[in-house]
Amino acid sequence: MGSPLDGNNDMERLQTLSSRIYSDQAKFFLNHFWNTFGENEADNVWNYTQKMEELDEKSGKKGNELGEMIAHRFLEQFGETLTVRQLREVLRDIDIDTNKKVSLSEYLLFKFKVDWHELVNSVQGDQAQIAQAEKMLEEVQAALALAQEKNSSAKVAEDAAFSAEKTFKHAQEEVEATLAELKNQEDTYAAKLADLEARSSSGGIVSRNKAKNEREQLLQEDPLPLTRAKISSEAALRKVEKARAPFKATREAAVLVREEADAALDAADDAFKKAADFLDEVKRTSQAKGSVWWLERELQEAKKYLPQSRGGTR
Repeated sequence: MGSPLDGNNDMERLQTLSSRIYSDQAKFFLNHFWNTFGENEADNVWNYTQKMEELDEKSGKKGNELGEMIAHRFLEQFGETLTVRQLREVLRDIDIDTNKKVSLSEYLLFKFKVDWHELVNSVQGDQAQIAQAEKMLEEVQAALALAQEKNSSAKVAEDAAFSAEKTFKHAQEEVEATLAELKNQEDTYAAKLADLEARSSSGGIVSRNKAKNEREQLLQEDPLPLTRAKISSEAALRKVEKARAPFKATREAAVLVREEADAALDAADDAFKKAADFLDEVKRTSQAKGSVWWLERELQEAKKYLPQSRGGTR
């Protein structure tokens, strides 16, 4: 079986490999060198790949190579501090296809001092299962992204419901306070009236007449504290009714959005388990050991976005 890379010669095949996204270059490299040193260096290759993706501000994970200045920063990240002259000499060694850029493949070939002709003619094995596993991983990542989006929406809705509940409860507390004050004023008024009625029917004539006059005045005058208490209680009741509808609506909305978020999380959890089970099967039969390791690592990284109650890691 020939090389899976397009090209009429090794240089063209290297250019094809270097045009692939960083992670695909990494998997190709690990697949070929897995049994010699790839397995032991897999974590390092992962770190090199993540750093290139991070430094590639234009393309990120969809990129494939770095320009000279960014490549210099990349080398510095891994303790390879060089002068400009040294850098250019190193880059000349790394940049096999002389396009003044450094692909991940070119860096890995330079780093591990391996034959690039051997790499580009590598037989990668049956990629059908790997492609299926990659598709399932993409589904996991999409499901997790949706679950995170739904969870964020649920938190916003819950915050709104909490705020509405706080307003509603405050209004209720105002009602309770104004009703208590109203009762206090009513009790005070009734007690004063009862006292005057009792005094108007007992004792001497002068005191009875005085009590009767005070009682009549009390009945005829507007009891300001009592009136104020009634007005306050009515206003508080209106405030409660005004706050009740938004509170109910936001609470119901929050419950609904949380249910959607939980459903999205269930779907993500299910997709994760299916992908993990499928990878276990692929691992037993596939010759593309580097790709399998890489997909397992990506799945493990995705697991960080699951809640710990669902097996998520931190």
